[in-house]
Amino acid sequence: MPHFMFYAPNLTSQDIGGGPVMGRYPYLINPRPHAYLIVNVGSAEREQINQEESPLIKEVCAYRADLCLHDESRMGQAR
Repeated sequence: MPHFMFYAPNLTSQDIGGGPVMGRYPYLINPRPHAYLIVNVGSAEREQINQEESPLIKEVCAYRADLCLHDESRMGQAR
């Protein structure tokens, strides 16, 4: 899940119009006083990152199966 993460002290989900963790985006981790704002990258950016990091993704997948991308099209090639 490629994303941007920003330090956002003293913010709440209501301040940003976000949802609960892993719910609606954007969302906060550890709201108040040391929150981090999480914003996912777009689908084009995600595809580019997965293409560029394909060797690392394969290595991680070989190390531990539960870390594999299950949608092979995300990597642009079959494993």
